[in-house]
Formats: sequence, C-alpha cells, structure tokens
Amino acid sequence: MTSVSVVPLRGVRFRDTELESNPFERPWTLLSLDQMRALATRHPDAVGGNIKMIEERIHPDAFLLVACDNPSAPAYRESYDRAESIIGAICITTLLAPEHREDTRQYSPRPLYWARAIEYCDLPLVFDEQRTRLSGHSSWFMWLSPDNAGIGGKSLEAIGHVEKLAMGGPAIVKRILTGQACLDEADRRLEEGLRALHAGFQAASPGQFIANMVSAAEVVVARPDERWWQRANRLKVLTGPEYWTRIEELLAARHAYVHEARQPSAAFLAHAALGLAVQVWEVMHDLCARARDVSAVLDEIDALARKTSPRGLTTRDLTRAHRRIVEELYTPLPRGPARRLYWLNHALTDVQPNDYYEKFVIFGEMLCPQCKHWLGREVARTSTPETETAECPRCRAVVTATLPFNEHR
Repeated sequence: MTSVSVVPLRGVRFRDTELESNPFERPWTLLSLDQMRALATRHPDAVGGNIKMIEERIHPDAFLLVACDNPSAPAYRESYDRAESIIGAICITTLLAPEHREDTRQYSPRPLYWARAIEYCDLPLVFDEQRTRLSGHSSWFMWLSPDNAGIGGKSLEAIGHVEKLAMGGPAIVKRILTGQACLDEADRRLEEGLRALHAGFQAASPGQFIANMVSAAEVVVARPDERWWQRANRLKVLTGPEYWTRIEELLAARHAYVHEARQPSAAFLAHAALGLAVQVWEVMHDLCARARDVSAVLDEIDALARKTSPRGLTTRDLTRAHRRIVEELYTPLPRGPARRLYWLNHALTDVQPNDYYEKFVIFGEMLCPQCKHWLGREVARTSTPETETAECPRCRAVVTATLPFNEHR
C-alpha cells in the first residue's frame, strides 16, 4: 500500500474545490486547501485530525503530497528529500508564471514554498505616552506571508495552471516532476539551484532572506577554490549592466548581514535578492541548454567579465557609451526573465520601489505623477525607441514613461 508524505505550502492559494485524482496513485500531488479537506474527510482515521492541526498551527495555502513506499523513518526522510526538489521545481514555475494586469498580486513575485512558520514580516511600531507615532501594516518583506486573497492571479488560479506551465517550462523542471534522473552535471547543478532557491524562503528577516537568495544565485555559478569577487562578477554578467547598481546594493547587504548581523536599510532588497536568484538560474539554464558542459559555460561568462570587468561597478558608474559597449558584449547571452516579468524588472531596477510605477510603462499603461490617474492604451501617445509620452486627460499634465523591456535602455 502506497503512503504519502505531506508538505504544507505557502504563497499561492488555488481555487480548486473538487478532488479529481487519487493522490495514492501518483508520485506527487498538489492540492488546494479545499481538496486537502476533502481528502481528510474521505480518510478521517488516516489523516483528518493531523490536517486540522497543521492548518491551525501553520495556516498553509496549499499542500504537496509525495509518494512514500516505505513509511519507516529512513524512507520517510527520503520522501521529504524528494519533496525539496519537487517544491523547488514548482516554486520556479510559479515565479516565472506570466503576469496579467488584473492579477491580485500584480508586480509581485508569486512563490510557492514549504510553510514552516505562520508568518514572515517586518512591521514597525513606535508610540509614546500620548499616541502611536509610527505603525506599519505591510512592508516589502510581507509578501512572504499569505495575503487575505492568497490567489495567484489569472495564470495561477488552478493547480492545472501550475502543471501546464511546469510541463511547458524549463527541461530540468519537467525531469524533476516526472521522476527522471539528472542527465549530467548541468542538470545536477540546476536542481541544486532550485533546492537552494526554495530553501531560501526559510528566513525570518530581510537580511537573512537576502543572504539566502544571494547564496541560491551563487550555487549555480560557483567553482571550487575561488574568490568571492569572481562569483560576484558572474552574477553581474548574467544580469547585465542595467541592474548593476541594485546588484551592488544586494552584495553589500548580504555581506553586512553575514559578517556583521546588520539588516538592510530597505526591506525591498528582499524582492531584489529573489529577482537575482531567479534571473541567474534561468540564464544559466538557457546557457546549459546550448552547451551541457558547465565548465565551458562558466568559462564563457568569465571571458566576458575579463573583457570589461564589472567588479565594483554600478550602472551609475558607466557612461552611456561604455554601457552600450557592455550591452553589445553581452548580446550572445540569454536575456532572462528580467526582460519580460514586471515584478523581476521592478525588483532589480535602480529606482525607489513606489516610483517605479510613475517611471515605467506597465502593461501598456502610464501613471500620471500629478493626479495618479492611469493612462490606458486608448490615450493618444507619441513614442521613441525608449519612451512613450501622452497627455493626461484628467489634469492635462504631459506624462513621459520609459519602456521597461526596451533592448537598449
């Protein structure tokens, strides 16, 4: 008789209600809360009370069930080890999911990860004898806990959406989810990167999260017995000069936390760290798809770093001409998700987080900085290769915004 190991998940709450398959006949099964409750009702003696206890203590958004042929302690641990790879594969799938203007979590990452604590947040509260002076009800780090809706948006409303995206996504994701063995060192490295990405969500502060995610990015580009700056150079090559200011901030925040236990000045850097890990992982995946030799791929990246060293440089340090030279040098590299996902571009772009919406064209719309009115595609506008300009119909202000995915911005 097949047993299943249960993993509570957080990050996306699916709308599925009917239990359409038998989890005991599948190697792994992703279930919504309603589906898990239906399964518990169907097998009350086997799981009912324990699922209720998990919900009360962890408040998960979904569940993952992984087949466990032998429920003894050694096999149980093996099944949970397998779950780490599966969750990593599912997590990168949800993070790379297409975005829609109507999504409840627009411009935000949508991870799905192992829920081991009720909530991760960083909320300030300052008061004196008379009244509250400062209180925070949300923060840039609070996306690590479920919101009231908990819905993943149009592309992640149902579990079937995740399964479809996974089967049409990166090859290593399909291999992990179908139980195939890694083909070579490239596959093993990419799987380790997914496990590190997923494990990075087990953080209780922005500083710890940043350190975890920079390490997750480092996993896929590291060689043994080398200097830290060599790995940092590879991270910057794989993101591109447009994002070097934010990357330098991340590296400094990571060092401050790891070596001095200092938290970052801005919790938003947690978003940026996740963006870095996802960007680096996908670009390495695409490079390894071309050449299965990881050493050759790293040699290619190092060769680009030697031609124009990115060490210590920010985007602001580059003249426009120098930046064009670097961008042309990096043309053979895959562009990565920073050039198609707003949340990731937002996370890595050197701009105050809330100012991003006023500076860039988002889903074809521009935000008027004066009256905060969104200008849709129906508003007449003029365009250049890098920007779009329109007159706000409400306050008559002339609004100019940058195209975030322009090839040579």
